[in-house]
Amino acid sequence: MSTSSTDTVTGESEASANPLLAMQGLPAFAEIRPEHVAPAVAAIVARSRQILQGLESDDSDGWDALMLPLEEIDILFEYGWSPVEHLLSVASTDELRAAHEAVLSQIVELRLQLRQSEPLYRRLLRLREHRDIAAAEARRRIVERMIQSAEQSGIGLQGDQRARFNEIQQQLSQLATDFSNHVLDATKAWSLNLTDAESVSGFPESLRRLTAAAWSRAAEN
Repeated sequence: MSTSSTDTVTGESEASANPLLAMQGLPAFAEIRPEHVAPAVAAIVARSRQILQGLESDDSDGWDALMLPLEEIDILFEYGWSPVEHLLSVASTDELRAAHEAVLSQIVELRLQLRQSEPLYRRLLRLREHRDIAAAEARRRIVERMIQSAEQSGIGLQGDQRARFNEIQQQLSQLATDFSNHVLDATKAWSLNLTDAESVSGFPESLRRLTAAAWSRAAEN
């Protein structure tokens, strides 16, 4: 599967306007804006569900028949969602947090849908015994981890139990995001006020300038 085309997600014009939809090269972090998040996630979800539907209606055996489409889904997440989570941890803003929170439940729901797909799970079980991976330890390990992930994500649950499990997963995801945001805010708010020259005697000049500038910004606020 080629990763050099954006045609698997959306048209070229839309991809050029939204850096999260450019499925090639390095993420354009400097160009990503909060308003890019929702349309990118909508495209990721739509394409991933299209791929999943194809996998569930196909009963082919073998590594390529199953793993290459799943790799395409991984690439969608890698380019369209991972940069958002990275920016949230290193360059968080209120606008980006709001954009992330607005679509988080869709991402969690999609991941659960993938891991709780019974046709996909059955194909993974067959693939574990297939000749394509009989002598390939790395491939066998990948398949075993995917089976384990499905089993830990509620594949064995039905009805109300699965619904409750999914509800808990949504809550845990939101709690994890809230906790991360609180840690970032607390880290940003923390400061150590050094008032005598002896306390900074071992600082190189470059660090003295940085700390002085940080103190000035804090004093202004």
